[in-house]
Amino acid sequence: MNIKLVIEYDGTAYHGYQIQENAHTVQAELEKALRVLVKDDFVLYCAGRTDTGVHAMGQVCNFKSCDLRVEVENLRDALNSMLPEDISIKEVSKVEESFNSRYSAKKRVYRYVIFNGLTRNAIGSRYSWFVRDRLNLEAMKEASEYLVGHKDFKAFTDASYPDITERDVYYINIYREKDYINIEICANAFTRSMVRNIVGTLCEVGRGKREAQDMQSILNSRDRQKAGICAPSKGLFFVRTEY
Repeated sequence: MNIKLVIEYDGTAYHGYQIQENAHTVQAELEKALRVLVKDDFVLYCAGRTDTGVHAMGQVCNFKSCDLRVEVENLRDALNSMLPEDISIKEVSKVEESFNSRYSAKKRVYRYVIFNGLTRNAIGSRYSWFVRDRLNLEAMKEASEYLVGHKDFKAFTDASYPDITERDVYYINIYREKDYINIEICANAFTRSMVRNIVGTLCEVGRGKREAQDMQSILNSRDRQKAGICAPSKGLFFVRTEY
């Protein structure tokens, strides 16, 4: 049977989602708990591999098994009893055999959180980027419009990323809630650090260091050095996947 997991995690203590040698990762914790409850061999797939320090509200994983030690309806609570407190299984369900959390995904949504107050926020400091300068949201919104559609995001991708950098961005929503600014981006997929590089560049527009129309020339350049800084990972959340 094919089993789908919806997972929430605080990425602060982890070197990203994907298993790495000699590194503390979310996938390693998940697989360690699953090996106690799954008798046969399995491969754990995920919708998106988050980077070091990035959080998730709705990461989606799946694996196939013919031999569980517990009933599927008890799997969520059994896993949560073994996982660390900063990882939580929110949902467990049986899905069609053809479902793959990565390859079946149509859209992925990330949200970046900026704290745009006069003084830093101690309570939310692990989950937002503190930007003291008052940001011009209208300029940031105008700049974001250049990024919507089928584009080549090489200029917003880590230079070490070897793959094709064209992506479909369906929308970018930027809105303020008191001192918090949320930047939500929906795309078919994302390149490495794409959201954080976009956010860093949008903030430079919001600070008046760039013009909104500069986004087009940055895209055209396909040069990471032409875009802005990479925003810190702690403000980024993997929100959900649409299938």
